[in-house]
Amino acid sequence: MATSDIDPQLTRTLEHASTELMARIRQAIRDFYASPPQDSASWEEWRTPKPWETRVLPELERSRGDLQNAMRAHAAGDIKPITLAAAGYAALSKDLEFDRRWMTAPDQAAVEEAIHQVVSVADRIHRLGYDVLSKTGRT
Repeated sequence: MATSDIDPQLTRTLEHASTELMARIRQAIRDFYASPPQDSASWEEWRTPKPWETRVLPELERSRGDLQNAMRAHAAGDIKPITLAAAGYAALSKDLEFDRRWMTAPDQAAVEEAIHQVVSVADRIHRLGYDVLSKTGRT
């Protein structure tokens, strides 16, 4: 199976964007706890950083592990795992429908930009891989 359709640099860009997204989320969480809003102790859990700590970050870590495995498969000539991993990241913005109002405005902007970077690179990889896989009947 040809891997030349997906440049290894593009997959490294996705890995970097994924790492950056996790870093931006962690920074937002640190900033929240460093200076929590006065009334935040009375907020429902879904309005706090808790879902980001207990659900989002662990899921992103798992996705990053999957991505690294897919990158190894891609280097060995199999594009299906990287195509599937990219599809998961391409849908990320829908998966992150958790409340963000607890974030400071700069943190929210940084997280939004990081999500955009991940999704745009992942979408490119997914489209390239899907095109090859559909031509070879491996979808």
